Amino acid sequence: MEKLEYRAVIKYLFLKGNTPTQIKEELDAVYGNSAASFTTVKFWAAEFKRGRTSLGGDETFGTPKNCNQ
Repeated sequence: MEKLEYRAVIKYLFLKGNTPTQIKEELDAVYGNSAASFTTVKFWAAEFKRGRTSLGGDETFGTPKNCNQ
């Protein structure tokens, strides 16, 4: 499974009110050894809690794409 797909599942379960521990348990039950790590789940749950809506990981959250400095 691609990283973006894991992030979408984490976001969905987070928005349903699941804790990072519950999300990790669900991922493990469905994906087994190929599930995202607990550290990854905690990171993305924290990002979504802060208001992040994007699933992309290449951009810095809160920084404009075209920052002319």
